[in-house]
Amino acid sequence: MTDRPILFSGAMVRALLAGSKTQTRRLATSPQMQRVEVGDRLWVRESFTHISNRNAPPSALYAADFEEFEKPDRDWDWTPSIFMRRGASRLTLTVTDIRTMPLQNISHEDARDEGVERFRIDMSTPFPPSIMSDCSYRLGFWNIWNSLHTKAGERWDDNPGVIAITFTVERRNIDA
Repeated sequence: MTDRPILFSGAMVRALLAGSKTQTRRLATSPQMQRVEVGDRLWVRESFTHISNRNAPPSALYAADFEEFEKPDRDWDWTPSIFMRRGASRLTLTVTDIRTMPLQNISHEDARDEGVERFRIDMSTPFPPSIMSDCSYRLGFWNIWNSLHTKAGERWDDNPGVIAITFTVERRNIDA
């Protein structure tokens, strides 16, 4: 069993906290994800800021706890998730299954377990033929994937190989 960090966006951290996200897909070309095994623990890295009070130990405020328009107006400097240290993490994921597959092989159920919302169809959106027959969680996943993966070889239409990781979520620091 190995402990590894894993980055998540604010929306996906909210899905983890809500209990709707129990899977993630990462590019199969990621050296770090190629080493993940069943039983490994992943500590979630997310955007945060340190807050301190003279009468209490230092703590963290997490950007995912706020919608973009609700973030406090104070002069806090939000630290990007890549710089989160292990001790500030509040979520631990325990890997229960790993599969390698082409991206477009994601099922409706797996897309739901990715924590995405059902996609509302706007007929002005040019959906690829590979996704047009499925109008819900797969479309939501397609939308999020393409917003994060814009390079050639990584997009939905490129159908890259991915590592599908299934996990359980614990609301605690990995060292607690």
